[in-house]
Amino acid sequence: MCREDQVDEFLSLKRELEQTAKNCRILQFKLKKAEQRSEELEDEKKNLEQDLKQIETTTVAKKPGKLQRSATETELAVAREVSDRMQKELEELRQQLRSSQEDQALLRRRMSGDVSADTSHLVNKHKEISATTLIGDETSKLVRELHDSLEREADTREQLKFAEEESESLRKKLSRVEEENEVLAVQIKKMTARYKVERQRSREGSQPPDNAEPEGPSAEELRVQLECNEQETSLLRQKVETLESEREKMRKEIQQLTEQVKKLHAKPGTPPQPGLTVGASVWMEKARQLESENLVLRKKLNETELENERLESQLKRKGGAKRALSLQEGEEDGAPINLDLQRKLQTMENEANIIRSRNHEMEQEIDRLIEENKKMQLKKVNSVVSNRKNSSSSVMDESSKIKELEEQLQEYRDREAKRTEELLEEIKQKSSKKLDLTATKPELRRRIEELEGQLDSLTTLCQDPTGRKVSNEALEKERLLHQETIRKLKELQTLRHKDENLVKQAEERAREKEKEVEKIKEKLIGVETTHRNCNGNIKELQMLLKEQEAKVYAQEKRQAEVTLGWIKERDDLKRQIKEEFEKGKASFTK
Repeated sequence: MCREDQVDEFLSLKRELEQTAKNCRILQFKLKKAEQRSEELEDEKKNLEQDLKQIETTTVAKKPGKLQRSATETELAVAREVSDRMQKELEELRQQLRSSQEDQALLRRRMSGDVSADTSHLVNKHKEISATTLIGDETSKLVRELHDSLEREADTREQLKFAEEESESLRKKLSRVEEENEVLAVQIKKMTARYKVERQRSREGSQPPDNAEPEGPSAEELRVQLECNEQETSLLRQKVETLESEREKMRKEIQQLTEQVKKLHAKPGTPPQPGLTVGASVWMEKARQLESENLVLRKKLNETELENERLESQLKRKGGAKRALSLQEGEEDGAPINLDLQRKLQTMENEANIIRSRNHEMEQEIDRLIEENKKMQLKKVNSVVSNRKNSSSSVMDESSKIKELEEQLQEYRDREAKRTEELLEEIKQKSSKKLDLTATKPELRRRIEELEGQLDSLTTLCQDPTGRKVSNEALEKERLLHQETIRKLKELQTLRHKDENLVKQAEERAREKEKEVEKIKEKLIGVETTHRNCNGNIKELQMLLKEQEAKVYAQEKRQAEVTLGWIKERDDLKRQIKEEFEKGKASFTK
């Protein structure tokens, strides 16, 4: 069963790989198509711009009578051709949109109908088989069918996503083409109005004077404004797209960093170093965690600073552009950009508030850890001092004992030396006495008995248990005690050296911890400065936003005034045309 499961998993993975490869090929093909389409649209746009420039140059050039009429007729024909072409493209794009929407509806129906029917059918089969207690190949087949149905469902979902993306791209293209069509329609209306005016003047036979200037903006100014507005809108769209992509990348990076931080927190703590206490090891772990969190916050701050700089440059470029925007583009493009900027500012302010609260928590944690470190250092110093006092008191006791034993030994040796000297002197004195040869036998016997008694006393003195033998045993015991005390002294000295080394190591570690704490404080100060800079940048951006909104409002006012002037001109022209038409009619009837 395990092998069959592994084979099934391998086959399913292989199918998924093939499906992904197919999807990649389809996406590459669609990408190439979209690129070709965009290139064609750009070429058409360039051609249209060239045609417009030619039309404007021909209108600016002053031509008499028939030549001027023919030029305006050609311009009108070109403009109509352009409008027809754009309308055809619009219809094609709408048809594509409809077909894509129909495909989406079909896919949704399949998803909701076929897949649900397949899954329900398979579930019913599975229930029937479980009720009849069938085991083995049939259950494995049903499981495979279920997996296949789930794969089909996932494929249909992916196809739906692709279709939705295509429909969104087509909608964007439609909106762009409609905007271009509206701009061209406005230009065609202006050209027809000029053509009518020139035609009227040619009929009357009156040519316009050389120095006469038309009321309102000229064609060249309008063309320049249109080009500038198109360039600005394209640049702003590109910037918005790049900012959105960068924002998504930043979000992904932040998620990865948060996952890494969680993994670091989830890891077990490092074992405590020899010579350090448990509190010191815990403090070290907390310091490492704070450093990692500080690095993450620094990265986030750098990213927010980069985004602030980009937004500032964008706003400066937009504010530096002194040319007036058109009314439609001001209504369609200006408002969403300002809304996007306001949203970004709000998100940045929220992130800054979160970072401030996090910094405040970190500062409190660092202060608490510093206090704990000081308490631990005091405890360590007190324990070391008490150990030193105990060791010094024990050393003093042992040294006093050794001195006492040495004094006793010296006294005993002096006593024994005196005793031996006295015995030797007595023996010399007794042996110095000379025997009288003229003495009688009893005297000699008495003398011999005395000498024998002295000899016995000397031997008893030498062999007495409280005598020299005892003194030798006592000396041996004292010597052993002396050696033990010396050994204990050496051990105490080694212990004392070890304690001193431990104290030195603890002091060095405490200094290192203080240095680390100072570094963390410096980092926190840097973070606070970056926060202040961010707040300053946010305020500047808000001021720039307000200025931009005021400029947009002023431009809208100006454009409204210009449009009102154009409407008045149009009404005046209509009135003049009607009056001239009535005059011509009256003259024709006469």
